[in-house]
Amino acid sequence: MELYSTISDNKNNALFVGMPENPYLSMSLVGARAEADTFNKSRADQIKLLKTWQQSYPEYFAMNLPGFLVLQAFETRAKLTAARASGQANFQVRPLDYWDDSANTSFTRFLDLPVSYGSVPDGYFYPDSRQLTLSRGDDGADPRYGFRLERRVPLST
Repeated sequence: MELYSTISDNKNNALFVGMPENPYLSMSLVGARAEADTFNKSRADQIKLLKTWQQSYPEYFAMNLPGFLVLQAFETRAKLTAARASGQANFQVRPLDYWDDSANTSFTRFLDLPVSYGSVPDGYFYPDSRQLTLSRGDDGADPRYGFRLERRVPLST
């Protein structure tokens, strides 16, 4: 507990960069892939694109890791529930951003997390092992890497 207190009290810690001080409601679009305009761009170009969008819509941010995990959980549950309701016995869950050998493969980059040795943190679902995977990828332009938008609505406290 002492270590956690030390880390959380230090707002300069990289874990807390960009973290809002007040609670908010996060809203995002559910879709199999991130926004089309965000793909095939380097991380630097994705950040420029986000800043351009934020000039008109300051309440929009690149989805962060916790938001992505929640979105994946809800989407996975919704697809599994729909498959069971329709009577499908064998069903492979393919929620958001899944990895396979097809052109449908996509990954969500987390632009708010620090880059380590040129590797950008990302997330995707791996259907064969039925698990959410957090990984890292190159920071260059790639047709498989995009970022998701979330709208943050501040909650009154």
